[in-house]
Amino acid sequence: MATSGMDALSKELHDFLCRLGEHPEQVSDKLQGYTQALLQLLTPADELLVKGRYGILGSTKESMAQLANRFNTDENTVEAVLQQCLRKIAITPEWQDIKALTQLKAIRLKYGVGDKLVAHSLQTKAIWKRKSITKPHSPKSKR
Repeated sequence: MATSGMDALSKELHDFLCRLGEHPEQVSDKLQGYTQALLQLLTPADELLVKGRYGILGSTKESMAQLANRFNTDENTVEAVLQQCLRKIAITPEWQDIKALTQLKAIRLKYGVGDKLVAHSLQTKAIWKRKSITKPHSPKSKR
């Protein structure tokens, strides 16, 4: 699938779906469940098309020619419909939530096995920032 005509949001979703199809063991069951729910925003036929193209969530990966044959159309139409599907779900708040989860996981994967300290450090900094912002010191009452 040509990614040159995709906007940034659709490209991020495309990259995630490629990774999910190629390395499903790297994506948690919870994240796969969220992805399944996300795809249900599409029509049943479009959902089958996306699952078939990326080989995700129990589907076998199919080429554009195979999908075109399966849906009785041509490859250009399949590609256009796929790009429309990606755009449709890439702009949803649901995808933005999933994307945020994938970015946190990517941070942990980037630093490797010994990086639990780095991930913990990032979480601790976020917690301390939240505490300092949400818990202002109140002056003691003078009686």
